Amino acid sequence: MNCFLSSCRPPGTYQDNSGTRFPWGRNPNDLYTFGIGTEACEEVMIKIRSSRCTECQICMQICSWTHWNEINPKRSRIMVEADWPENPSIRVCVACKDHECVSACPTGALRWDGWVRMDAGLCDSCGACVTACPVHGVEMDPATRFPLVCDTCQGDFACITWCPTKAIERSTRP
Repeated sequence: MNCFLSSCRPPGTYQDNSGTRFPWGRNPNDLYTFGIGTEACEEVMIKIRSSRCTECQICMQICSWTHWNEINPKRSRIMVEADWPENPSIRVCVACKDHECVSACPTGALRWDGWVRMDAGLCDSCGACVTACPVHGVEMDPATRFPLVCDTCQGDFACITWCPTKAIERSTRP
C-alpha cells in the first residue's frame, strides 16, 4: 500500500474566512502529513507545522550531513524558505500518490520503492522531475546536478530527530 499526502488542507491554495489566499504550506494553520509507501506507513507519518518553524535550518543541516557528510543546506533534501512576515515554507517530498517526478523522468532514472530512488547512471540531469513536482519538494544538487528527493533517511527520519521545535514530527495516523 502506498501512503500519500493526507492533509487537513488540500494541496494548492487555501483561502481563509477573510478571503486571504495562502500558497500551500504557508498558512500558519497548515498541517500536512505524509508517510512512507510501505506497509509500515499506516502506522508512522510525518507532520509538518510551519507555524512552529524558527528557520534554524537544523533539518537542512542534518539532512546534508546524513547524506553527504558535510553541512551544506544547498544539498539538503528538505528546504526551509523564509517568507517574512508569514511563517516559513517547509518543502520536502511528500510521497504524493501519483509520483509525478517519477512519471516525468524521460530516462527512467527515478523509481518508486517506498520512496523515490534515483539511478545516477540513467539520470541526464534534465530537471523534468523538479518541474513536475506539485509541492516543489525536488531540487537539483548544485554539486552533482542530480535531483535531491527525500528518502526519509531510509526510515530513520533524521530531520524529525533533530528538529528542536517539533515543526517536523513523527505521528501515528489518526
